Amino acid sequence: AIDAGQALFFQMPYDLDKVALPTINGGTHTTGGGMFFRAESLAKRLKINPDPTLVFSNKAHKDPGTPLLQAYLGDPVVFRVLHVMMNETHTLHIAGHAFRTERYAEHSDLRNAYHVGIAERYDLVTTAGGAQKMAGDYLYYDGRASQLSEGSWGIIRVLDKETKDLQKLPGHDEVPASAKTVCPADAPVKKFDVVAVDRALKFNAKAPDVIDVDFDRKLQVANPTGKIFMLEGEKSKVATGVEPMPLTLHVNVGDCIKVNLKNEMKSSHASFAADMLAFDPKDSQGVNVGMNPGDQTVAPGKSRTYTFYAPPQYGETAALVWDWGNFLNNVRDGLFGAIIVGPKGSKYRDPKTGEDVSMKNDWQVDV
Repeated sequence: AIDAGQALFFQMPYDLDKVALPTINGGTHTTGGGMFFRAESLAKRLKINPDPTLVFSNKAHKDPGTPLLQAYLGDPVVFRVLHVMMNETHTLHIAGHAFRTERYAEHSDLRNAYHVGIAERYDLVTTAGGAQKMAGDYLYYDGRASQLSEGSWGIIRVLDKETKDLQKLPGHDEVPASAKTVCPADAPVKKFDVVAVDRALKFNAKAPDVIDVDFDRKLQVANPTGKIFMLEGEKSKVATGVEPMPLTLHVNVGDCIKVNLKNEMKSSHASFAADMLAFDPKDSQGVNVGMNPGDQTVAPGKSRTYTFYAPPQYGETAALVWDWGNFLNNVRDGLFGAIIVGPKGSKYRDPKTGEDVSMKNDWQVDV
C-alpha cells in the first residue's frame, strides 16, 4: 500500500483502489494482494454495500473473483501453497478445517493456518467439511489483515448434494449427508457468557497517548475507541477501572462449548469466531460467508449463542478468537482472545491463590 501523493520511483497503474484498512495497510491506496493472481478487494465490495457484516456474503455480493474451491463432503482436499511474491510473507488460514504440518507424519501437529515465506511451498491436506463433517461455505484467507483487506481471500464450498458442475472423486461414489449436530450427545458442556463492550485502552500508563517517531509517523500508545471481550462476571470489576486481560477461556479435549455473546457496544455489530474448533459453518463460523443462511453477527443490544466442539483428533491446542462483526476495525481495536484446549478432565487453578478458574477468564493457570 502507498500514500496518495507519495513520491514513487517505479511505474504504478493509473487506477489505484483505496484500502479498506489504512491504519493496517500502511497507506491509503493499493494495487491489491490476491490468491492465484486474483484479488477480491474489500474496499471495492464496501463501495457496493457499506455494511461490513455482509462484506463476504452473497446476500450483498456475488461469489468472489478469487478461486471458488468446491468439494463434496468427505473429499480429500490438497492446497498446494506456493509463495511467488518478492517482498512479504503470508499466512494461509482455512476456516473449519485442519491439516497436519508434516503431510506424511501421522503424529505431526494439526493446524488450520500456515506461515509461508518467500519462495516456500507446502502441500496442506485436509478433508472437506472438517472435523464437524458439515457442508456449507467456509472462508479461506490470508491471516495478515492488510493482505486480506486487499483481496487475499476466497470461499471453500463444501457440498452434501450432487451437482452437475462438480465430478465425484474415484472411490467416492456416494455423497454423505451433513452431521446433524456439532457436539456428541455425551460431550461435557461448558457455557460462557461473554460481552463485547466499548472500552478505551491505554497500553502504557507511563507513556503519552501518541509518540512522534520520525517524519509523519506516530506511535499510538492508547486507543480511545478500544473494544474488548470479557465475561459477564467481570463487568463490575472492569467498571471500577481495572484493566482486563484479553479474553482467555479454558476448556478440555472433548468438551462442547457454548458461548452466549451479548453485544453492549454502542454502534458496531459483533461476533465470536474461534478457529481450531469444530463448528457448524451455517451457524457458528462467526462470519457471514457466501450462501450460508442467517446472520452470524450480533447487533448492539442483542445476543446469540455460538456452539463449538473440541474434537479429540485435534488434541490439546489453542483457538484464536476474533470478531467478524466489523472485521475492518474491531479486531484492531481489541475484540480478540483465545480458547485454550487442555487435556480431557483437566481443572484450571490460579497459580498464586489456588482458586479454581476453570470457568473464568485467566491467561495464567496451573493445569
